[in-house]
Amino acid sequence: MKATAIALLAIALQMIGSGHASAQIATLTCPLGSTITHYTPGITNTPKPTTLESTSLLSACVGLPLGISNATITTSGSGNLGCDGGTPFVTTNVVWSDGTTSSAQANNIVVQRPLGQVIVIEESEIISGRFIGATLVRTLTLLQTDFDGCSSPEGVTSVGGPTTLTMTNLL
Repeated sequence: MKATAIALLAIALQMIGSGHASAQIATLTCPLGSTITHYTPGITNTPKPTTLESTSLLSACVGLPLGISNATITTSGSGNLGCDGGTPFVTTNVVWSDGTTSSAQANNIVVQRPLGQVIVIEESEIISGRFIGATLVRTLTLLQTDFDGCSSPEGVTSVGGPTTLTMTNLL
């Protein structure tokens, strides 16, 4: 009888272990960061099919789980983009400071353009890797320093500026 009970317990533990091993409470905030985004071809006043590649370096991360102090985010995407508008379809990959990774898909992107800047608020859901199901909210302020770039034939090919990240996963 004891052998049967031990076997059933082992099977139950295996079943529990095969669930979402990455599901855990996580509330991280990374308030310091910078982003650079490259556009191909450069964006102009006339929206056109464009790809983008972006890299964000974030630091001073605090929260749970303990031990994650920074992150590197790479984003790639495409869409009909121009200096005055367009929202790309993007995929985001995160490498956390402990060497683990997460991949996210954007659910909602809000773009505002006050005073020649581009402020992007991107909400994504982690779909693979660590923290599956968690929500990432990244705020990027892309400073437009090439004021004539939108009117030039080559357009604006890169922008950069500060960024922040918040991640929540409350199971």
